[in-house]
Amino acid sequence: MSLARNLLLMVGILLAAAVLFWLTREAPQALNVVVVAESREPVAQILEAFSQGTGVEVHLAGLGPQEALKLARKGAFDLLWTDSPLLAVEAQREGLLEPYLPPGFDDLVPLARDSEGYWFGVAARLKVLLVHQDLSPSPTGVEDLLEKDWSGKVALARPDSADGYLFWRSLEEILGVERVKSGLSRLRRNGAIFKDSDQEVAHSLATGEALAGLLYLDRALPVLKKGPFRLIFPDQGKLSLGTWATFSTVALIRGTPALPEARQLVAYLLSPAGQKEISQVFVGRLPTRKGLTGFSGIKPLSLIDLMAVPWEKLSRR
Repeated sequence: MSLARNLLLMVGILLAAAVLFWLTREAPQALNVVVVAESREPVAQILEAFSQGTGVEVHLAGLGPQEALKLARKGAFDLLWTDSPLLAVEAQREGLLEPYLPPGFDDLVPLARDSEGYWFGVAARLKVLLVHQDLSPSPTGVEDLLEKDWSGKVALARPDSADGYLFWRSLEEILGVERVKSGLSRLRRNGAIFKDSDQEVAHSLATGEALAGLLYLDRALPVLKKGPFRLIFPDQGKLSLGTWATFSTVALIRGTPALPEARQLVAYLLSPAGQKEISQVFVGRLPTRKGLTGFSGIKPLSLIDLMAVPWEKLSRR
């Protein structure tokens, strides 16, 4: 009887300890995520998948870049999500970001992350050439567009448009302002079709107004599915510029009280499961993890030669 009583007492103590642990354990901190210049609906869908899998509550707010920086200086939110690395680079320069090397850090395409872990590209948005099969010869890269006469057969976004600004500023930093200005002047003289957006470039291709277009991959895919076009990743090869890409970018805010949960979110976004979720939500953008492809027929980002975009210089312009 004594042994039985001792066993019952021990079981009771263990049960009491388990209940006490359950009642006193810390609940996960809620996360505050600020989105700048990125579509909120797909971001919310991705964050909902994270919340359901982890139990971490996430609050989402959309702000302009200056408002986001102002709140980041106060440590008023936990994670920044933007449509390019520009704002993250600026915040990093101000000392507002918390570095982190998540699991699988080395499995990310190098140009899609900060080398010290201050920001991460979770999805790549590439500028591609869509060329009608009847156009021969056809452009294969940016320098082709700038240097040769395409006689009104090419459509592209205006350099001062939302879809053209970062691309052309990148080229000015890499090729030089005068060379880019000269190339744009040549394009205008030769009847290039400048549009207000890549969506309009896609429409120009679909209607036959243009036979070639430079536009985002996600805008090109619907046209590619319907018409006799070839998809070209511009400027491939070791001696070429590489294909221009921007990245849907996340960064941890320094001093966040929810640092473990914020790190958990970043790790999820860069994991194979998170990358799959992102590519399903952001249709036409490529995963930044090596070897993964977002959809059939498009090779992984790690097999595409990318342009080394000077984000630091661009962030100061």
